Amino acid sequence: PGVGAPFGCGLSVFRIRQGCTGRWHGMVEEVEVKVVYFASAREAVGSEGEAVRLEAEGHGEDGEPYVTTDVLVKVLLERHPKLRAIFNTIVLAVNMDYADKGQSVRLKGRDEVALIPPIGGG
Repeated sequence: PGVGAPFGCGLSVFRIRQGCTGRWHGMVEEVEVKVVYFASAREAVGSEGEAVRLEAEGHGEDGEPYVTTDVLVKVLLERHPKLRAIFNTIVLAVNMDYADKGQSVRLKGRDEVALIPPIGGG
């Protein structure tokens, strides 16, 4: 598949895609977000973080492409099956602001999403 020039914030790109077969035919925008893992989430994934590129779901009022945390979570759970066992205890923070459990937040390019499990202590 071909990748074109950067668009908007420089993290979204155009790609050509044909139907649902994985071939490429139309213009599809992507949004890249940074994902950071803490504590047991880091252990489950085996990494401190990663950049995740997702197909844009739409455009905000400012014209910037976005994807939601719902889609990001689905992709992360598919990519890292060990996260499933602990995900119900994880809280998401988007750009250092906690998201309410079950809340769908719009993400733009360069946004950071942290997966934060409960921290024990004594």
